[in-house]
Amino acid sequence: MFNPTDNVLPLFEIDQNNRVREFLGTGFFVGDESVFVTAAHNVSSNQKYSVLNTDILYNANIAHINTKCDVALLEIEGYHPKKRFSLVQEEVILSNEFIVCLEYGKTKQYGGNIEVMESTRIGNITRVFPEHELFGKRHNDLLELSFAALRGASGAPILSFDGFRVLGMIIANHSYHLIPSQIEKYLNENGETIEETKFMMPQALAVHVNEIKRVIEQYLKT
Repeated sequence: MFNPTDNVLPLFEIDQNNRVREFLGTGFFVGDESVFVTAAHNVSSNQKYSVLNTDILYNANIAHINTKCDVALLEIEGYHPKKRFSLVQEEVILSNEFIVCLEYGKTKQYGGNIEVMESTRIGNITRVFPEHELFGKRHNDLLELSFAALRGASGAPILSFDGFRVLGMIIANHSYHLIPSQIEKYLNENGETIEETKFMMPQALAVHVNEIKRVIEQYLKT
């Protein structure tokens, strides 16, 4: 086992004086190039960023963004991780594969103070499917997970049990209706529906590791 705070770090927006403005999400180091991977929707080109390790902030610079598959690569100034994850090399990921997720979704912000809280989640991949099934024209593969993603978990790595290899990265949630007996309808005296309470089951979505590979390859070619 290893301390996840060595390799999986929280990402913050900082102001012009290098003070933390907002907690944005999670990211992780991968490969010999020491690139820091996070979700593209966590960052934009007109802001300043940093990552936190043992109470020290390290400036983070955007190196490459691919909004199509929601993957961004950052370069971290002055920080050298003790461990770098490797990417799963298999082209096919099974829908019943057991996984572990390391993230900072429980981090809390009180005004200018931030309480960093790392979390570990264990579950499995429930489905591998094309992204256009949910979002229309895009054709990237997604992983559906057996647990929900908390706010701030975007950019967290999805890791295999056998050596903590990267299978994907959390980017969003989607939801399913629960069974009909758990959907309640309230009717008025005329038999008209005046309120409907829908019980939903959220499940996290992760971008497939193949998309992360492609983005890193694009970055290394530039």
